Amino acid sequence: MLYGIVLFLRNGGGQITAAGLFGLGFAVFVAGASMYWVSEGGVRDLTFVLVQVVPLVAMWLMDLLFWRKLEPVRAQVRLDPRVFKVVGSVTIAVVIVLLGLMLLSGNTAIRRITAGAVVLLLILLFLPGEGRRSSTVTLVLAAGVSVMFFEVFFNGFGRLVLVAIVLSVLVALSGQIRSPGLKPLLIVATVPAIYALASIREGVETASGEELDGLGSVVNPFYTMVELANFLSSFRVAEIELNSFAAVFLFWVPRSMWEEKPVGFGRELVLLLRPELSHTNHSMAALFTGEWVYAFGLIGLILMVITLGWGVAAIDRLIHWSVSRSVLGFRAFFVLVSASFVAGQVPTLVWSGLFSPTSRSLQGFVAIAIISISSWLIASAFSARGTAADSLGKAKPSVTNGLRY
Repeated sequence: MLYGIVLFLRNGGGQITAAGLFGLGFAVFVAGASMYWVSEGGVRDLTFVLVQVVPLVAMWLMDLLFWRKLEPVRAQVRLDPRVFKVVGSVTIAVVIVLLGLMLLSGNTAIRRITAGAVVLLLILLFLPGEGRRSSTVTLVLAAGVSVMFFEVFFNGFGRLVLVAIVLSVLVALSGQIRSPGLKPLLIVATVPAIYALASIREGVETASGEELDGLGSVVNPFYTMVELANFLSSFRVAEIELNSFAAVFLFWVPRSMWEEKPVGFGRELVLLLRPELSHTNHSMAALFTGEWVYAFGLIGLILMVITLGWGVAAIDRLIHWSVSRSVLGFRAFFVLVSASFVAGQVPTLVWSGLFSPTSRSLQGFVAIAIISISSWLIASAFSARGTAADSLGKAKPSVTNGLRY
């Protein structure tokens, strides 16, 4: 646990990074969960120890090989006011439409798409820039959108989505907050936040009709990994199983159109370890190591270190690139939002592997892409009108003239 916390505090300096959030996720879902099961008198055999040690060694290697190379960003960035005006108008309109669709349909995909728009709006509202409305208006608007989203979205499930939204906003803004107490405060707030969200979850029924205790989904992936390791050591057939990785990129294909579509790793775990629940929509998680060991055996751990280490570092490079400039133009702003949105999903990656954070990120990107393209089209149209007016000698000031891309 200590190494995960140190990684979170050290990586990026005052900037919250994807690598740092990986360390925080490790502290909660691996180290914290193992302590929980020890306190509950759970199995403490060699497999139990290995499920703690292997992720720790893997994280240390990823940190050593990939994550220590980025320097902290010390520049103070400001959002181009013209970006704020154009993107802000489009984002508010998109958020209103998506909240309405959420309220009418309750569709999971719509809720996750809306999460992307909410993250973008909150980052937009709180990034420093010139020509802004009063802070009171900003706080009221941000609070209103957040409360509406929570009320419509949260039904006992989806806690990690809500956590990812908060973390995404903090990643984007942490370099501007410039407070040495932000990261320690986030660590201190983690435990009460877990118990608060667990209390909200209590009493919700699972697919099997069992009432949840709230903490189950936080600590169960560790124990599921122990069960999976025992299963594979006893019954593993030497073959490569890639269906769960294929499912990561095929989540958007409706099963009604392709009945034999590969299932995600969570469903694979149900079929292996809880076959009595195979007729339900129950899903399981087994930490970030599970799917790699299941698919490739022990060689999968090497592939995991290379793939996840490089991928998390790439997210941080994008954040570093965007916040290294003094003024955030159109392109830099959307790079920051996109990279921060993915970084906020990193603790979910530690918790479950690739399927959940990838599908949630890509669904959130739908809203980000809609807002980005719409804003670009509007900005281009106004710029074209300004150019035409200039050619006639009738130019008027435009909020998009000189818009940074």
